[in-house]
Amino acid sequence: MNSSSSFSLSVQSGRKQRPTDLQWSGVFSVCGCNLQASMKTSLTYSNPGRRFFSCHRYSAGSKQPACNFFQWVDPPTCPRGHEILPTYIKKVKTMEEELRM
Repeated sequence: MNSSSSFSLSVQSGRKQRPTDLQWSGVFSVCGCNLQASMKTSLTYSNPGRRFFSCHRYSAGSKQPACNFFQWVDPPTCPRGHEILPTYIKKVKTMEEELRM
């Protein structure tokens, strides 16, 4: 299956910025289940904050069958991001766990 996504960058003060989900103006991909793929954000240490498309049916613990569709939206995280983002991801996960209690 041939799928593609694209996005536009806004330029402010000569600096390129990634679009937010609300500013997304690209083409949404369709997964192997023939559904619009979901845009999600990685919270892993190897790809912190990096957005991706995956099968709409896929979620941890889901009993629905899902295809293996996966496509990155954002480019790889820069070295500085790898230094600082894991700390913030850990803080967010800790706060989420505290809220569940």
